[in-house]
Formats: sequence, structure tokens, C-alpha cells
Amino acid sequence: MAEGILNSLFGEKYEAYSAGTQTTKINPYTIKILLEIDIDISMYRSKDISEFKDENFK
Repeated sequence: MAEGILNSLFGEKYEAYSAGTQTTKINPYTIKILLEIDIDISMYRSKDISEFKDENFK
């Protein structure tokens, strides 16, 4: 949720990333709730933190 909200509200200035130690499925209720405030995360997916091991965060 936080990744979608931050990218929606401040995507021109920041880029949020979200990951965990295990991939899961995004809860469909989360997608539904965010759509109520015009934030579409339906194309988002659960990511493992290892996907960002070479990312240089500033």
C-alpha cells in the first residue's frame, strides 16, 4: 500500500520500493481500497528483497 500511495502522490519527486523476505500475493482488498482513492496498484507484484541487492538507493 505504501509503495502505491507514495508513488501516486509524490512519484514525480520520489520513487518508492517495497519488498519482503518472502513473496506473497497482493491482497485483493488492498487493490480495491486503493482504487477507492484513485490509486491503481493492480499491476504491482510482491517482490523479494534480493531483487534490489544491486540497487543504489540515495
